[in-house]
Formats: sequence, C-alpha cells, structure tokens
Amino acid sequence: MAAKKIIQEWLLTAEKDLKIAKEDIDKLERRQDVSFHCQQSAEKFLKAFIIFKNLEFRPTHDLETLLQICSQQNREFESIKTECKMLSPFYIGTRYPEFDEGLTDEEVKEVLRYAEKIANFVKKTIK
Repeated sequence: MAAKKIIQEWLLTAEKDLKIAKEDIDKLERRQDVSFHCQQSAEKFLKAFIIFKNLEFRPTHDLETLLQICSQQNREFESIKTECKMLSPFYIGTRYPEFDEGLTDEEVKEVLRYAEKIANFVKKTIK
C-alpha cells in the first residue's frame, strides 16, 4: 500500500474518532467514551504525522511518547505538549471502571478541545 494512502487512512480513522466524540459530547452516560475517542483521535493524528515523515516508532498509546518522536522532526509540536499530556491517560483510564473519574460537563468539553487542537495542528502540519 502506498504511503500516501496509509497516511490518509490514519487521518480518516482519527477524524472518525473525533466525530464520535463530538456526537456524544452531551450524553452523560458516554463521557468515558468521549474521552477515549478524543485520546484515540489524538494518537492517530500523531501517528499519521510520524508515518508522513517516515519515522520509526514502536507500538504505543502514550501520546507523550509519540509527541517526542514528532518533536524531533518538528519543534512546533511542543505547542501541543499540554494537550497530549492531558489526553494520554484516557486510553487506560477509560478501559477500566475503577479509573472512572466522573468528568464534569466542562471537563469533557475541555478534553474535546484538546483533541481538536491536536487534530488541527497535525492537519495543518501535514498539508
């Protein structure tokens, strides 16, 4: 499969996760799912950039690790460091009920804003 097609597939799946998060943002019972999809969207956008730059990475869900790889290629990625740090725990935390922190309306909206900022940054950088 051509690299360009692979990158497009990563971007498409990242957009799907972001879309699901946006659709479920106002559903109280879906807050954990929203935060998970936000983390997944950010992860996939970062991996799309890594593949775009033909960089190597080991399988990981840790956004800060992926961000370090991206930042080695483009220092501007440091501008989304806070967002990556805040979203990274939602991969594990949402998969295990004992880690459910019960996000408030404002917190879940902030999580979505973090994911959108990462998405917009990566899309702008790849163009």
